[in-house]
Amino acid sequence: MKHYSLFKWFTIICLMLFQVQVIAQVNVSIQILPPYPTKFTDYASKPHLMVISITNASTTNQKIQLRGTVTGDNGIVIRVKPSYKSTSPIELGPGQTRMLNGNDISYFFDYNKLEYSGITQSEFINKGGLPEGRYQLCIRAFDYDNNSPISADEPAGCSNSFSVASLEPPIILSPRDEEVVSSAAGQVIPLRWNTPVGTPPGIQYKIRIVEVLGNRNPNDAMMTARQPYFYEKEVMTNMEIFNPASPQLTPGRKYAMMVQAFDPSNNAVFRNNGKSEVISFTYGKEKEEIPLIANESVPLSANRTLNCDCKTSVSNQTPLDVKNKTAQEIGTIKIGEFDLIVKNLTNANANGLTGSGSVKLPAFLSGMPIFVTFTDLKINSSKQVISGQAVAAIAEGSASFLPTYDPNKPNSTLNTSNLTAFGEQMANPIKLFKNLNPMDQIGYKLPLGIDKTIGNKKTVLAITQMIFDAKQAVFDAGFVLEMPDASPNIAALGASNVCFSPSGLCGQGRLYLSEDLNLNIAGSDITLKAKKNGALPIDSGTYVVFDQQGFSRLRIQGEYSFPQNLIKAKAGGAAKATVIADAVSWTDWIASVTLPPFQMANNADFTFNTSTLYYDHSDTRNPNNMPIDYQESKVTQWRGFFAPKLAVDLPAVLNQSNSNTLSIKSENLVIDDRGVTGNLLALTVFTMGQGSLSTWSCSLDTVKVNFKYNSFVNGRIAGKVLLPFANQQNVSSQLNYTSTISSDPSGLKYYFTVAQANELDVPMWFAKFSLFNSSIVVNAGSGISTTALLTMNGSLSIVTKIPVVGKLDFKLVTFENLKFGT
Repeated sequence: MKHYSLFKWFTIICLMLFQVQVIAQVNVSIQILPPYPTKFTDYASKPHLMVISITNASTTNQKIQLRGTVTGDNGIVIRVKPSYKSTSPIELGPGQTRMLNGNDISYFFDYNKLEYSGITQSEFINKGGLPEGRYQLCIRAFDYDNNSPISADEPAGCSNSFSVASLEPPIILSPRDEEVVSSAAGQVIPLRWNTPVGTPPGIQYKIRIVEVLGNRNPNDAMMTARQPYFYEKEVMTNMEIFNPASPQLTPGRKYAMMVQAFDPSNNAVFRNNGKSEVISFTYGKEKEEIPLIANESVPLSANRTLNCDCKTSVSNQTPLDVKNKTAQEIGTIKIGEFDLIVKNLTNANANGLTGSGSVKLPAFLSGMPIFVTFTDLKINSSKQVISGQAVAAIAEGSASFLPTYDPNKPNSTLNTSNLTAFGEQMANPIKLFKNLNPMDQIGYKLPLGIDKTIGNKKTVLAITQMIFDAKQAVFDAGFVLEMPDASPNIAALGASNVCFSPSGLCGQGRLYLSEDLNLNIAGSDITLKAKKNGALPIDSGTYVVFDQQGFSRLRIQGEYSFPQNLIKAKAGGAAKATVIADAVSWTDWIASVTLPPFQMANNADFTFNTSTLYYDHSDTRNPNNMPIDYQESKVTQWRGFFAPKLAVDLPAVLNQSNSNTLSIKSENLVIDDRGVTGNLLALTVFTMGQGSLSTWSCSLDTVKVNFKYNSFVNGRIAGKVLLPFANQQNVSSQLNYTSTISSDPSGLKYYFTVAQANELDVPMWFAKFSLFNSSIVVNAGSGISTTALLTMNGSLSIVTKIPVVGKLDFKLVTFENLKFGT
């Protein structure tokens, strides 16, 4: 019976192995490539996004039928019907591989050849394919003739996980939610929204506006409204001007607005059926003339003096008589190298033109029109400005963020008292150049931002002011630096009068910290340095470098003050390090550091001199050669200082000839919020004759000193010593010594033991010593002279011939506690 059971299991295993061998005659692999379409059936029209490899792993020809299954994390399963058979097989010879794409399995996307679970065929067709979710496609090979599987089952033959996601609906940019809108030109109101990312060509938009009566919720008003709506229109672009020909808005009444994106071809799928969030606005009375509203950021009466390297010249300086001219007659004028479209004039007299208009910006600012105001612009017969300035208008609600221009503080472009609120405002999509409409007929007010994502971090460079004159154009810019681990956790950097032209920036731009900023990071103080006026080079202070794409890099210059309970300057007082680094993120930078000689707070015996020192302020990396075993977990998140190379001044127990201080070269010292940690090792520090133990000649062959978290752990030194009564010419007279170093509250303690390889030759006594269990007691410390006392145990022999005395022969005379001191 036992043998029968063994035979049964053996047979089962053989059958299983045989089955695996039969099934795995063909290997199938598949990869789905990004970008992932919004509908699974799009892979039929984008076959290159699906890469399939099939290999005949057998020794015979194979006729193959492929079938697939799509499985989602939402319970949906769609598979090719088991009964489906293509018109012809895929034929592969032994060992042959064939690469396929979506075209080769087009029947996978035929609604009528599929089976559905978790979704009906009608839902699959009418809702544009698979709903949102993460999916996986698995393909299996079958014998074309007998329908038996010839490739392994799942997970073999399965693709990477891919997503099916709908497009985001549009975001209304103008009017803003709950804004009071009005027009000086009789109901001319721009309606703007963004173009959703990934939107294909041909998308159209439906604008719907309904009245909100009483205290109704705008969403309820929109949902319950019935045709005919107050206003509804389909447009091809992401902008429409609500003009006098449109239904008349009632002053003081609230309206709700929604924009719906849709694809006439029904290919693109939008979330929420393409409907934006509902916003509301109130139509107010007509505004006063805009040019008469003071620009709170830069008063028009206080013209700046501009001086750019990239300036143009105007040869005809004869002013044109513009008295009683209209805006239509003036039209477009040239201010420097830019076109200024005059939209409104409040004065046209001998003093020049006063009014408002728009200036089209260069391509690096997305070509957007900026709303400007001007006073007393004078032009020549070619409509070229010859004097005066046009100044960008500041948006309502933003003036409080921007200080009045001060030529003595050119880097103060943001009010430091409300930086958080300013940063939140600039994070709004409607404040970003990329989301605006370059065809806008009115022009945008500042501040506006250039955004750029570096890693996972979105940065926004804010343009806070623009000024145009007859020769040049400048802008002011600001940047809010976020420092999540610091207190305070934000800083303002800025620059005034950054020169630009239609072709781009006139050189590289820099935004400087306007004043020194004291930070506290994990209990340590760091002072970020501002650029100082005077003869310092431009590469000084803390600043942001930007180019035409926005933020480029961050330059950090600061002073790090160590807590005095950790380390102190050798010269006295707090140890302070100069920190300089280039970074793209506050959470990822490693600085080069200059640090004067320092000592541990509770141990003045060792002085550290760092030749190379780094400050690690990165969450993702460490300095090169950082000991990986220092911080057992999350080593990349460690913050602190690392010295790959340094010199250490040792205590004065040993002296090196021609030097007041004995210093060794070592490696890998760490300083963090727990103190100094390092395992110092130096070999062949000096040879015999180059140093002394008190007054005895010695060498220093090995130094080992270990510190951990600002505590001395242990130490050891070793070398050779030559006693003054020994034969100075005989190398065999040199004694090997080792000494442990320990520490107690009174200071470092040394315990020397000596050993000899040969008999010690003592000519003054005509003797040879053999020593054992001998030691040297050393008294050394700061401010005292080092002394040494040798206690010898052993024996001596005198076997020699002394003149006059004759031959002596004393062998193995023993002695104990024979002392010899310096």
